[in-house]
Amino acid sequence: MEIVFVHFGSKFPKYLILNLKRTCELFPDFLIVLITDSPEKLEIGKDNFRKSHFIMNSDYEVLNENLNHPKDFRNNFWFTSLARIYALCDYVAFNNVPILHIESDVLIARDLPMDRFVMCDRPIAYTVVGKRSGVASVMWIKNSQAAIYLRDYAAKSAQRDPMTTDMKILGQYQVDFPQRVRVLASFPIANASSYKSLSPQIVEDFTYTENLFEGFFDAADVGRYLLGDDPRNHRGFKLLRRQLETSYFSPREIRYVYSETRNFLSTAFGSQNRFYSLHIHSKDNVVFEENKIQGALRRAIQNQDKPEGRILVLSVLFKSIKNSILRRMNALIAGQK
Repeated sequence: MEIVFVHFGSKFPKYLILNLKRTCELFPDFLIVLITDSPEKLEIGKDNFRKSHFIMNSDYEVLNENLNHPKDFRNNFWFTSLARIYALCDYVAFNNVPILHIESDVLIARDLPMDRFVMCDRPIAYTVVGKRSGVASVMWIKNSQAAIYLRDYAAKSAQRDPMTTDMKILGQYQVDFPQRVRVLASFPIANASSYKSLSPQIVEDFTYTENLFEGFFDAADVGRYLLGDDPRNHRGFKLLRRQLETSYFSPREIRYVYSETRNFLSTAFGSQNRFYSLHIHSKDNVVFEENKIQGALRRAIQNQDKPEGRILVLSVLFKSIKNSILRRMNALIAGQK
């Protein structure tokens, strides 16, 4: 099994580089692979790291042309997000190797029981955040056949709906083919007040995967709640402790603690209380430095009962203003032609 990251379309962000180095150090017995189309040189300095250069074929060109999302948004974000699913499936199908995909802004714990994935009774596993909304923050693909099925489904979905996204496709795939997908438990369902509207199928999956792994995988809610939203979404403001109405989970209803032995997040109650991943939506570089994770998590946990807050990230604000000016200038120039 390989641990795989994917990055398309832009310069390697610092948090990704830090995350790759950290993952290599935590799991020296596993090959850590970055699939990318970038020719940029990348020095990780670890023997178990490999950069897999990816060349997009005509299928990706068709996908890009078919999608109607704004292509000037964050280096064609909607296309590259969906192309990542294509690329993961292509990688597994070509190499016939099981993979655990980790999103670039997701931290995994040092005690993540990697051997449990091969015990999963279905060939694909990932998290869901809300109704028909899947998240590839942590995604297991077992073999070529499973990858080909998902790839074909994604291609047909994109042809039918030019406004589809990777999250819509993963969410609907789980609904249409529950026998192929196990939803990874992203919070403890023993606390019934902390969630809403879970279907019986997802409850079954949560129960199965919580027992299999003896813990949880953050889809998006916990990392966003404790450590903030992406400040690029709010003109430079990082929003803290905000709950999303579209999510199944209400993260405020759970008590979080810092585990000294794990150097990671756990819940305050229950025998199966470990979080194995945290989705750091704020993309704060500090959180991805192993020697600074403790301080970042402790501060977030100490503030967990405070009301919603916001922090201005000046570097993001200035970049947002710059990009806005450039877009307007380009639009003006295009209009004069």
